[in-house]
Order: sequence, then C-alpha cells, then structure tokens
Amino acid sequence: MDENLSGGWTVVIAVISLVIMLACGFFLPFSPTGVNWIIVALTMLVFLTAIGIRINGHYAGILIDERNEMSLSRFQIVIWTVIILSGYLTIALSRIHAGVPDALGIGIDWQLWALLGISTTSLVGTPLILSQKKTIEPNKRYTNGIKEENYIGTVYVANKAQFKQIFTGDELVDKKFVNMAKVQMFFFTIIAALAYIVLLFNQISSTSPAEFTSFPVLPAGLIAILGISHAGYLTQKAVNSTPPEPP
Repeated sequence: MDENLSGGWTVVIAVISLVIMLACGFFLPFSPTGVNWIIVALTMLVFLTAIGIRINGHYAGILIDERNEMSLSRFQIVIWTVIILSGYLTIALSRIHAGVPDALGIGIDWQLWALLGISTTSLVGTPLILSQKKTIEPNKRYTNGIKEENYIGTVYVANKAQFKQIFTGDELVDKKFVNMAKVQMFFFTIIAALAYIVLLFNQISSTSPAEFTSFPVLPAGLIAILGISHAGYLTQKAVNSTPPEPP
C-alpha cells in the first residue's frame, strides 16, 4: 500500500477513535454493563495503535523504543494510561452530561499517582541507564556472533521490532536469553492491571455519576510489590553484563 495512503487512513482512524471516545463518554449513561467505559478504553487503544502505525509502521509502534525494540516499560505505561485516562474521561464526561456540580472534581488516591510515578521512572530511567552502556566497547569474544550494525557499545539494537523482545535481555551476552526480571515485572503488571480493571469496572457499573467522586484505591501492599519489582528491573539494567574490551 502506498505510504501516503496508509498514513492518511491512520489519521482518519485516529480522528474517528477520538470522536467515539468523547461521544461515548458524554452520551452513554452509566449502566450495569459499564459499556461506556469499555468502548472508551477500546477506542483509546485503537487511537494509540493508529499513532504507532503512522509513526513506526507497526501495529504495536507505540511500544517501540529508540533501539527499534518493543519495550516493557512502554508496555506498562500504555496499560496504565489507557486504564486510568479512559476511566477518568468516562466518569468526567458522564458527570458533565448529568449536570453534576464540579464535574471534574474526581479524587485520585496517592496510590494511583505512586503507580504512575513508578511506571514513568522505569520509562525514563531505562534509556538513561542504557545510554551509559553504549559508551562501553564490548569484548569481541562475547558478541555471540552479533553483527556490529546491531549493537552500540554493549547494547543490542534490533533490525525488527518483535513482541518477544519484552522478555529478552538488552546486552550482547543476554540478548538471546529470557530476562527473568522482565518476566516478573510483566506478570506483576498484568495482575495489578486486571485487579484494578475489576475494581474500576465494578464501581463504574454500580455508581451514578453524581456519587462517583473518587477512583477505587489500590492496596498499598500491591504498590509496594510493584515498586520492588521495578527497582529490581532497573538495578538489573544498571549492571553491565557484557565484559568490556581489555585495554
């Protein structure tokens, strides 16, 4: 398909998704099925997918980082952005439609801010850590047959973005192996996201717009577990596993 034509369609899809998000959040009343939030969340995902295709030419382009790899930290921030922003948009527009005074006065507990802060720290910290490794000349004995065009310093640079990269290492010596810190953080993220989706869905589907004044609260213990997991993830990234070239 012609690149300009493909780009045009993605722009159209993104605009349509945005209109659907706003229309569903404003016009669909709260219901026992929570259908308004489901539609808003799904169309937000479609919007992000269209952006990824338009910029990176890949359906999961929103997850691709500067090394042309799919990033776990990006995956996390996308999940929590969709859950929290779609929920807030749905609730706020429904309260506006219902004529609720101070419709945007929806409380967000510190646990949610902490969760977003933890995910953002990983997103920002990952390239900073890897940038230091890019200045290290690797020992050629440990390049595992990887071509020079596919690494900068000790950091691997991909030719093609693939979902499996979310679970593999970042350096020359561990690129072909499963990174257990990433696997652990992936599952913690999925479990926490599913738990919060259930909490938020139940509250949206059983509460009127006027009574919905704050988001459900995540257990402090879950936030602590996620914080520890992210700390381990960043610490593992900070350790240089590839031996440098001897002087």
